[in-house]
Amino acid sequence: MNKKISRIALGLSLSSIIVLGILINSNSPKDKLKDINGDRNSLGDVTILSQERLGFYSTKIITLYKDNYEVNNNSKQLANSNEVYSKISNENRTFLRNSVISDNNYYETNDSIGYIGYLDEYYDNEDVYIMTTIHEKNLKTNKTTEVDIKLPTKFKQSNNSNYKSIIAKYKDDLYLVVHGVDGILYNDSGEIVDEGRDFIKFYKINLDNKEVKELDIKTEFNENGKYKVVEDGMFVNNNKIYFKMENKETKKYNLAYYDLASQKVETIKTEISLETDMSLYESSVEDNKLNLLYTNKDIKDKIALHLTTIDLKSGDILNDNVVYEMDKLNRFNDATNFRVVDNKLYVTLKSHKIDKQEVRTKDREYADSIAVFDEKTKKLLYVGEYSQGSGYYEGNYILKNEEV
Repeated sequence: MNKKISRIALGLSLSSIIVLGILINSNSPKDKLKDINGDRNSLGDVTILSQERLGFYSTKIITLYKDNYEVNNNSKQLANSNEVYSKISNENRTFLRNSVISDNNYYETNDSIGYIGYLDEYYDNEDVYIMTTIHEKNLKTNKTTEVDIKLPTKFKQSNNSNYKSIIAKYKDDLYLVVHGVDGILYNDSGEIVDEGRDFIKFYKINLDNKEVKELDIKTEFNENGKYKVVEDGMFVNNNKIYFKMENKETKKYNLAYYDLASQKVETIKTEISLETDMSLYESSVEDNKLNLLYTNKDIKDKIALHLTTIDLKSGDILNDNVVYEMDKLNRFNDATNFRVVDNKLYVTLKSHKIDKQEVRTKDREYADSIAVFDEKTKKLLYVGEYSQGSGYYEGNYILKNEEV
């Protein structure tokens, strides 16, 4: 009797799941491609790929090429990320499915991929330690490793500490950089009255023997407090970990990098002047160039995109606050991703009518679009809307065709 009831309950549960999936798909808006402006051939050898989770059991993937447009409402879910996409991460999405992947907590080489979990504080009397977990998969053997680590540094106990990290792999070792700020003070209104003092700690990690070693590496941050690291201002490129730094006195910016091969920190002396705070800029790296993009949405009927490009080898500024303009697509317009490829600026935009704070329950009728500009002439070449509706998880990727 009990077995029969269990089977009936199981059958009802499975039926509910199937019906739920059908209802979600049937109620999902039918996406269309709308060519708003220009020639779609201007996409060139670039693919726009969009992922939207429609529910627990349904994921929609949209792909847009210059000569094709596809919508798949029952696709395999990509890695859980709106920042990272690669063939390797997509092929190993099962390994990555229980994590939230970002540029800073994920690494991949020809032989392995991995990611680091959240930094958790562990209190031991007056001392504070940081603990985390590293997950790695060997791409040749498919062996997975999960290692819990405790950083050897004793951090100061403070209610206003803030830690950010970035991880990279060089040869057989992992390198973890932790950036923190101690002593941030607020007034009764919640405004910052003392920004505190930056510190950076460097670690070398061997997963085989679970050894974690703090490296004695000096930087200008540690020595004189002249600079502070921009919020979320670290990235990896060409076996170097870069830092975006703000000069506290001049309010201008510099780049510095930690070379994993030489184990030295160098500062790029070129000063960078920007339209506004660097933390408000999106960033992407292409061919050893750092691209920074700021979206000015305060113009009545226009969107102004400010592009600054720094050559990471020479330190030269290649684009100095170059402005690209286009008509607004709706009342609210936000750049969600961008990339400079083959002398073209590609920007994905999310537009909607209703502000997030105005209506929380009503569908805000999001639309996702791609805009393509000529990098040199600033001419708008194409605008196309490729997705309509709203989902609770989404990622938009700008990919070269060979990366798909």
